[in-house]
Amino acid sequence: MSPDPDAKPGSDVPASEQAGIARRNIRIFISSPSDVRPERLNTKRLIEKLDREFGHHFRVEPVLWEWEPLVATGHFQDSITPPRETNIVVVILWSRLGVPLPTDKFLGAITGRPVTGTEWEFEDAFAAARQGGEPELLFYLKTAEVKGSLEDETALLQQLDQKKRVLDFIQRWFVDAASKSFKLAYSSFVDTADFEETLETHLRELLERRLNLAEGASVEGGIRWHQGSPYRGLESFELEHAQVFFGRTRARNEIRERLARQADAGCAFVLVFGASGSGKSSLVKAGLLPDLKLPGMIGQVAVCRHAVLRPADARGDLLSHLATAILSATALPELADLQYDPATLAKLLREAPNQARQPILQGLTAVGKTERLTERAEARLLLVIDQLEELFTLDGLPPLDKIAFVAALEGLAKSGLVWVVATMRSDFFDRLDSVPALAQLAAGEARYLLTLPTPAEIGQIVRQPAREAGLRFEFDRARGLGLDDELCQAAARAPSALPLLEFTLDQLWQRRTARDELTFAAYDEMGGLEGALGRRAEEEFAQLPVEVQSALPQVLRALATTGQGSRGAVTARVVPLKDFVPGSPPRQLVDAFLAPKARLLLVWGDEEEGQQLRVTHEALLTHWNRAKEQLLHDRADLQTRDRLKEAASLWQNAQGADRTSRLLPTGLPLAEAEDLLQRRRDELDGTVVGYIEASTTAARAQARRQRRQLLAVVVIFAMLAVAASATASWAIQARKDALAKTERLQAVLLLVGKGSLIRARKEDQGQEFRELRLENLRHIMPSLPEQKAEVYLPYLQVVMHEFGINTPLRQAAFLAIIAHESAELRVLEEIWGPNAFQLKYEMNKSLGNTQPGDGQRFKGRGVVLITGRYNYARFGKLLDMDFISNPELMSTPEVAILIGADFWEEKGLNKFADVGDISTIQRRVSGGLLRLDGLSKYYQRAKETFGINDGIRDPVANANGGQTSVPTAAGAAPGPSALIGARSEIAAPAVAPTLPGPAAPPR
Repeated sequence: MSPDPDAKPGSDVPASEQAGIARRNIRIFISSPSDVRPERLNTKRLIEKLDREFGHHFRVEPVLWEWEPLVATGHFQDSITPPRETNIVVVILWSRLGVPLPTDKFLGAITGRPVTGTEWEFEDAFAAARQGGEPELLFYLKTAEVKGSLEDETALLQQLDQKKRVLDFIQRWFVDAASKSFKLAYSSFVDTADFEETLETHLRELLERRLNLAEGASVEGGIRWHQGSPYRGLESFELEHAQVFFGRTRARNEIRERLARQADAGCAFVLVFGASGSGKSSLVKAGLLPDLKLPGMIGQVAVCRHAVLRPADARGDLLSHLATAILSATALPELADLQYDPATLAKLLREAPNQARQPILQGLTAVGKTERLTERAEARLLLVIDQLEELFTLDGLPPLDKIAFVAALEGLAKSGLVWVVATMRSDFFDRLDSVPALAQLAAGEARYLLTLPTPAEIGQIVRQPAREAGLRFEFDRARGLGLDDELCQAAARAPSALPLLEFTLDQLWQRRTARDELTFAAYDEMGGLEGALGRRAEEEFAQLPVEVQSALPQVLRALATTGQGSRGAVTARVVPLKDFVPGSPPRQLVDAFLAPKARLLLVWGDEEEGQQLRVTHEALLTHWNRAKEQLLHDRADLQTRDRLKEAASLWQNAQGADRTSRLLPTGLPLAEAEDLLQRRRDELDGTVVGYIEASTTAARAQARRQRRQLLAVVVIFAMLAVAASATASWAIQARKDALAKTERLQAVLLLVGKGSLIRARKEDQGQEFRELRLENLRHIMPSLPEQKAEVYLPYLQVVMHEFGINTPLRQAAFLAIIAHESAELRVLEEIWGPNAFQLKYEMNKSLGNTQPGDGQRFKGRGVVLITGRYNYARFGKLLDMDFISNPELMSTPEVAILIGADFWEEKGLNKFADVGDISTIQRRVSGGLLRLDGLSKYYQRAKETFGINDGIRDPVANANGGQTSVPTAAGAAPGPSALIGARSEIAAPAVAPTLPGPAAPPR
């Protein structure tokens, strides 16, 4: 051992032994008390890994007293191979020094004093090393805080005594009493992950030194992985792939330690959540699970049975699926001998989840007998709930089923016999609150956030599996860079692209040379890390006949779903394979993507129960441009479909009047559903189709009743016609006009969000019409972020067509005005002070503001800042939307754009746009010329983008004799750039035929 505390561990191997040392076994003795059992077991596993790696040169064997044959007539220390007969000794200490040994047989080899087992092993190794240079001694001290219970004073005093013995041992052997400096070296660590990483570095260095390798050379080991590619492509790692799973040492240990703490606290549940593609499933199945199967890794647990299940795999309800998993071959098949079947166990889990402990205890007791466990040893069942977010994406999953499933998991986790570990995408984390019991179960310490891998971890993910499989990475001497370095650097630039990295590595393995080398040529041909998946998918797609290619949109819609809102994430969806008729174009495409050489889709289950289909990984949906663009195009349909599925499920499970009340209301919801049914009937399941048709039938019946009621009103009006024929005619015409306007606006709102429809309707837009494109919009409004521009573009395309804003001059004026009024569509809501002008909104009867707080509640919103309770109520009536209870809906993009276009039409602004009179348009919109220099800038850009010559009126020059600013109209707010205060609101008159105000232009 080196006297320098910063020196590298170990000592030089004598030259006389160099020739023969590599030809014999290397034995590593592990010495540690019981308080560092996880570190002890990880050391054993690490030695087994190094044995595979160095097996081409020598065997590396662990020596633990648990493995030695113990003779009942003697002390257990008699039967242990003494450390002096091994090559390397690893000593690990923390809070205990161990139990004293009998003094008649065991005294310290150096001190000659009474010693514990750990002290005896340390002195035995140290004395031998002094004499002959072996064994090499590595010492590790854990510095984590030691916790104890105040409830047991005797145990606490013993714990304090043991800790003091450890500190005295360190002072005696490692610190010079006189100088207070270190005389021997040791390594300290805080947690198991830190220890494992440090120990591997030290042992690898000692073993490589024994090979007398030249500097920079690597160990040429044999092939230790013989199960095909050591990389998983787009599939997750399973338990059987633990040998080639690397790069998550710290996370693996942290989750295990957290699970142990949760078990001690009485609820053994941990939710591992992280970004899509962060490796959650692989970590739990190929990292954590093998850890937990090591005897003694947690407490006295000697046997760990397990079951892995996904909610989407359920054939029937979730509890039957859970019960089947518990009875599976890797879990507790012994329960079948105890007269339990899936139906019986599912019933117990549903009706009395807290009593499910009894069958689990019976099953684990049977396991203990089969495995011949001692009285102290225990058995546990581990349940892995993979992709828990499927609770929120499964089609038609009743809320009560979710609640029952979570209650069962909670009962099992609190049984003291079952460990439950779940994985979930972090973008679904906010959905936990929709199932309060799950949010409570996953609260506090039960949550573990899996962060993206570090550059060092990425290096392990790339290189370590290659070592196991005997692969080499090509080295480019011109660039001084190995392919492994190139891959690590590319992955470090986008650490969320782990699926792409695994896919690329798997593709490289499939294209390896005869010398098992992964080459730059193959990597470049694939398009690098970012292009590999998209190019592979495109290659498979290009080989298909045209009629099969045309089925891709239908297949993608079946296999994907998307969250609500403009930023809803795309998520994979599981569907029955039978949904794709054999021989049909969609099924041919599915079969091609299922082929072994493609592996872009995954199928599982047997034909009898019904096979399930899904994409191998969601990365296919987000990194294959063709799929990404198609799903973006179909976003609105997918969102509508998913809303309908949820609503249809509630309708189907409702009874009586509640069932009727859950039908789709007339207006936009029903119009969307009927539109989707007309275009996608074959892609909707029977429940959704029945729900839409029932809603349509109910709506028609309601319409007939309303027509009968209206007829009665007309008869009454006819009877009064003699006295007031002129008034009656006016009222009936006003009602007809109002109904016509309502129907029109609702129809247009249905089109909003489906901007692609406009491409099929160009024939009635006139020869001058120029379709607005993203680059046009960004040129007019350069401060509008591209992501927002993509949201607004289809809405603008639809309303400009529907409201006759269909010539370059009209389009330029319209876009310039809304850019000016809404700060380039970045602010759709008036900024509230309140300032002096805004105070006038409060209790302003001309705006319909009759309740305290109406001024702020119904402040200016939209692209032209619609203001006042009257206008909110009026447009709510027209669009069949409740803007009074939900005023913020007025500032949603689709509503804001639609109402802005309607305002444009009611003001008759097209006729001014046709002659380039932008100043008059501004007066009609704002009640005055406000900062026309800003408007002029937008108008000029709009004319440029639509190719309009400048020989028309200049808005600034024609504004009040060349003035660039004129006083605002009475009651108008300051300039629009501040976006504070509305401009020229339309007041609500005292009398109105349909609402508390006339059908007057709103503001």
